[in-house]
Amino acid sequence: MMIETFDVSREHGIPVVTMAGARLILDTGSPVSFARNGSIALGGSEHQVPVDWWAGSPDSLGELLGAPIDGLLGCDLLAGRILDLDCRAGCAHVTSDDASPTTPCWLANAISLPFSMTKGVPVAQISINGRRKSAAVDTGAAVCFAASPLLAGTSPIDRHRDFHPGFGRFETDLHFASIGLGRGARLFDVAVAAAPPALDPLLKGLGLQVILGGDLLMGSEVLFDFRTESGAVLLSSREQIRRAPAQAL
Repeated sequence: MMIETFDVSREHGIPVVTMAGARLILDTGSPVSFARNGSIALGGSEHQVPVDWWAGSPDSLGELLGAPIDGLLGCDLLAGRILDLDCRAGCAHVTSDDASPTTPCWLANAISLPFSMTKGVPVAQISINGRRKSAAVDTGAAVCFAASPLLAGTSPIDRHRDFHPGFGRFETDLHFASIGLGRGARLFDVAVAAAPPALDPLLKGLGLQVILGGDLLMGSEVLFDFRTESGAVLLSSREQIRRAPAQAL
């Protein structure tokens, strides 16, 4: 078993991990990793990766983020590993070659959220405003997103400015929504952005209507077990979270 520790900063709501001097967006919503030098060192090995992808390049990501970026760490390199992400503490631990059959759990008040890998990204069953839906578990999302019909009947609380590497910047409404996670559906009241129309093809391609991100994943310590196709996310959170509207970019 090998455990590596990396510095993490949360920039415009998404985690950026520093690995061997390279700044990589840590994105569990991406099935592909890439880096400007064509390789990423992880688990004691150098992994050859593309220098860009259909959704962007290090330079385009840096332009959208407003800070230099050297690439993106996605689920292809996280497969078979355990990721313990704690943005508040500014660190991420990646465990490789752990043959234990159980998911480690050292998180306080942990909520276990099983997921399956769908087209290379983790997808979990959650509830939103009382409706059961499939959701991508995406550290690359600055906030949670939901298809507009799921937010019907709720009033906007603010506007949210964001970007997606595939189609650039956008602005959309924020709503409060009740999201249920894990067995027993522990409820969290969080700010959820209405998915813009440009996101529809991406969501439909995955068969999804919800993206879990923002403070649900980065507001406290969270552990991803990627060692099998049916893994688990463990979230350490208070019983009820009420967040202020996400800070606009």
